[in-house]
Amino acid sequence: MENRRIGIMKMGLLLMLTWAVTGQGATLYVSPSGNDGSGNGSISAPFLTITHALDTSSAGDIVLILGGTYNEAVRIRNANITLQAYNGEHVIIHTPIDDENLDTTVTIDVDADGSTLDGLEITGGYYYGIMLFTRWDWGDPADRTGVSHITIENCEIHDTGRDCIKITPGCDYVTIDNCEVYNSGARYGGNAEGVDNVNADNMIVKDCYIHDTATTGVYAKGGAIDALIERCIIENCGEIGVALGFDTSPEYFDLTVNPNRYENIGGVVKNCLIRNTTYAGIAFYAAKDASAFNNTVINTAQSGHSPIYFGVTLQDWEVDPDPNDGIGYRPASVNIHVENNIVLQDSSITTPMVFIRTFYHEGDVGRVNGMEGMPVMDHNCYWQGSSELAFTDQRPGYEMENGSFVDWQNHIGFEEHTLVANPLLDSSYRPAEGSPCIDAGDSTVPVTDDLDGNPRVASFDIGAYEVSGSQPPEEGTVRYLPHIAHGNYTTYLLAYTPANEQTKFQVTLYGDDGGLLQNGSYTLAPRSTVKIDVSSVSGGAAMTATVILTEGTAVFKGVYFNTAGGMAEFLLDGELSDSLMCLFPSYNDAVSWNGLACWNASDTAATVTLTAYAEGVSVGVQTVLLAPRENLVDVIGQDGSLLNSLGLHDFDMIQVQTNVSVLSGLNISGDGQEKLIFTPAVRVN
Repeated sequence: MENRRIGIMKMGLLLMLTWAVTGQGATLYVSPSGNDGSGNGSISAPFLTITHALDTSSAGDIVLILGGTYNEAVRIRNANITLQAYNGEHVIIHTPIDDENLDTTVTIDVDADGSTLDGLEITGGYYYGIMLFTRWDWGDPADRTGVSHITIENCEIHDTGRDCIKITPGCDYVTIDNCEVYNSGARYGGNAEGVDNVNADNMIVKDCYIHDTATTGVYAKGGAIDALIERCIIENCGEIGVALGFDTSPEYFDLTVNPNRYENIGGVVKNCLIRNTTYAGIAFYAAKDASAFNNTVINTAQSGHSPIYFGVTLQDWEVDPDPNDGIGYRPASVNIHVENNIVLQDSSITTPMVFIRTFYHEGDVGRVNGMEGMPVMDHNCYWQGSSELAFTDQRPGYEMENGSFVDWQNHIGFEEHTLVANPLLDSSYRPAEGSPCIDAGDSTVPVTDDLDGNPRVASFDIGAYEVSGSQPPEEGTVRYLPHIAHGNYTTYLLAYTPANEQTKFQVTLYGDDGGLLQNGSYTLAPRSTVKIDVSSVSGGAAMTATVILTEGTAVFKGVYFNTAGGMAEFLLDGELSDSLMCLFPSYNDAVSWNGLACWNASDTAATVTLTAYAEGVSVGVQTVLLAPRENLVDVIGQDGSLLNSLGLHDFDMIQVQTNVSVLSGLNISGDGQEKLIFTPAVRVN
């Protein structure tokens, strides 16, 4: 997969105007050509360093940074400070990774609530690229708050000594949006996450590209509540892709809200693409009420764990001084929901698909289980090529070592609707046509969009992407080819079977008077395609066709090919309507003709009313009578018989209505080179 660089969106001038109007503070400027001694922070006399601008700033100020590299450790101490690249210019803030006195490149101090980093490239730091500070372990023991309501957006954070972004206990309501985070652990790779959250609540990591981390891409542990990781691509991780929970020292838990020391409470991972990890793709460690919805997990757990993993936490092996005091130690995960996920593994990977771990220590730690009860899992899709799937549960009384999928279903009592099938993903890991994951998900899960931000449409697709199309038709399903072109155009029928079974289907051709011309039966081998030249088969007489699947599974397409060049293709539709809307090209000026084709697919005569619209206003109406299975195909406008009072560019859509639900239709246009432009009709009802 090509690395996806997150686009850096700049709105400097607009934000400057907004702040000027709302009076949210002064605006200070910093430039590599500025001067901290003689400058006053204006655009005409900017400061030289970000540090000096921050030293002279007050709460609510905006520091706009002109393009260049700033070799300094930056610390934000006041509330509601914004550090932003000026007018979208390239700003780099850097410190070396080998100077222990410069532990962090950008530090956001405990009193800097509401601050924002926008459009910056932040590199280096002996430990961290960005660190959010807390009072947890210093000062008043009754005050454990950290800096909160921090936004890090449109930034690149990379090549850091250890973690790229470090979020410490009590630093709640942090949003990391549209950022690229990579190459953590440039100095020390033994503990170097992309995003490391220890007991900070309401963290959101969204629309980010996190990759090539020395250890885990993102984790939220230590009792982090309501963390959300969504619409992210996370790949090439030295350990785990996303971990809801992990293993935290006991002193960092807040026992007033989390007496049982759950590592994660209410965390959600959704609409993420997670691939190429050494250990788990998505891991749950001592997590409570956590979930994973509509993720695509590919080639993870290459050296250990499993793509979906339930791990154990030891929390420094601390001995429970009072087992009866109601304060828990090393809890198991509980109430975990995993649904609508694709898990695709290369056949060479030997780890199981799902692994529930247990651990036993003869000393005071005793037994530690990865799960209490069973996870709720369904509507997932598992595939490992030619290898048999394996599922493992190590817990005493539940032991299952490398069980089959059927064993797993019986074991947990779920996964009734889960698929064991090749998800048929394209090169960008989206379900291709014919994928069994299309429309096969559970539409009741709390997911509204996909990895690209496109809306989810019931029935949801399984995985991170929602694609257009429908599932392969079931046996007996009829598909309609509403027009067969002749002359300079050739019509092909393409059939593809995505399954390991033979497919049979029947094609029936009709003339433009509805009369039956010919039947033909075809057999298709497993996972293969066939192309049928329908124009040649019909001998130039057929105008429409039906395709009936009689055995197996298949996807059908119609293809119009112009002998002068140009091709249009479309999935055959199986649903009829009594109201179609044909939307004509927005590039109308480039076409030389417009036309439509619709077919009365029933045994009953149909009255068809065509209404042309221009910008929502009716500009022409015509009524046509269609005999059973008769085809209406014509050019619209002055060179045709349909609405011939209209010029070529006098309309932008035509509604086709009938007295019964019988129509299947399409819109066809030709450009200046007479190449075909095809637009499917939209069913209005």
